[in-house]
Amino acid sequence: MSKQRKVLGRSLKNFPSSILAQEETSDSVVFTLASGLKAEFNMISIPHHDIKDQTWVRFEVNGRDQNALTMEEVGDIMRTIKHQQFFPAIAVKESDKFEILDGSRRRMAAIYQGVDLKILYTEQKLSIDDAKQLAKDIQTAKEHSLREVGLRLILLKEHFKCDNKTLAKKEGLSESKVTRSLQAAAVPHDFVVLFPSQSALSYADYKYLFDLSVQLQGLDISISSFCLDVKDNINQLDIDNEEDLKSQIVKVIKIQFALVSEKKQDTKIVTEKLWDFDAKDCYARKKTKGRSISYEFNRIPKNLQSKIDEAVKYVLESELRQ
Repeated sequence: MSKQRKVLGRSLKNFPSSILAQEETSDSVVFTLASGLKAEFNMISIPHHDIKDQTWVRFEVNGRDQNALTMEEVGDIMRTIKHQQFFPAIAVKESDKFEILDGSRRRMAAIYQGVDLKILYTEQKLSIDDAKQLAKDIQTAKEHSLREVGLRLILLKEHFKCDNKTLAKKEGLSESKVTRSLQAAAVPHDFVVLFPSQSALSYADYKYLFDLSVQLQGLDISISSFCLDVKDNINQLDIDNEEDLKSQIVKVIKIQFALVSEKKQDTKIVTEKLWDFDAKDCYARKKTKGRSISYEFNRIPKNLQSKIDEAVKYVLESELRQ
C-alpha cells in the first residue's frame, strides 16, 4: 500500500483560525479583524509587467525593508515561484492599486522572475491598526531582520514619544532587544546595501558597522565614498555561500578602513607650541603634516626674526653643505 503523497504549499485553510471566519470559497476568504469587523478577500492574479505599477508596500504596515529585498535575499522564493506560487500575497485594493500587507518578498521575487503574482485582496477600507494586526497575524515569510525590527521601533518611538524601556513594554520585547534593534537600524544604509543578503547579518555585524560609521565620521571620511571603494573590491569576489560571502565582505571593509585611516593619519596636521608669549596674538609654533614641516611665527620682535633666520641658515649650512 503506497503512502499518500504530502502536498507542498498551503491552501486558504492554512490561515490562522483566530482570524479566519467560516465563509470561504476556493477564490475568497473572510478574515475577522482586530476591531471585530469582518472583511472578504478575493483572489486575483496580477500580470508580471503590472506588478510594480499596481502594487505597493508601506513599511509602517508591512514591516519589511523593501530596499533590502535583493535577488539574493529572496532567492529561496525565486526558486519556486517560477513554477508555482504556493501562497498568495494579502492586499487592500484602493484607487486601482493594491497595498501589500503580507507577501512583499513574494512580490519582489515575482518581479525578478518575471512571473504573475497571486493576491488575496479586499476592497474594504481598513484602519491602520487593523491592517498592521492582520499583516502580523498572517505573516508567512521569514522572520524580520534585526534592522527591520529597529526601523519599525523608530517609527513607534517617534509616535509614542517614549524611552526604550516604555517601548519594550508596549511591544512585549526585552530592553536589550529594543536597544540592539535600534542600533542595527542606525547603521547607515550605504553599509547595509554592501551585503546582498542582509538577513545574514548578526547583531555583532551591525554593531561593528555602527562603530565603524562613528570612526569614519571622527576621521572626517565620507561614508558614501568609503563604501564605493569597498564595493569595487566586493565586485571581484566570486563566492556562492551566503555566510562565507558575508565574512569576506566584512574582511574587505576592515582592509579598506585600515588603508584610509592610515592615509588620514599621514595627512593629519599636528601643531606643536614652541613658546608661550604673554601677548595673546603672539605665537611660535611648528606644524607637521605627514613628511611636511613648517614653522609659524606671529608678531615677534624684528631682532628675534633676524636671529631665527640666521639660526636656520646656520643649521642648514652646517648639516647639508658637503
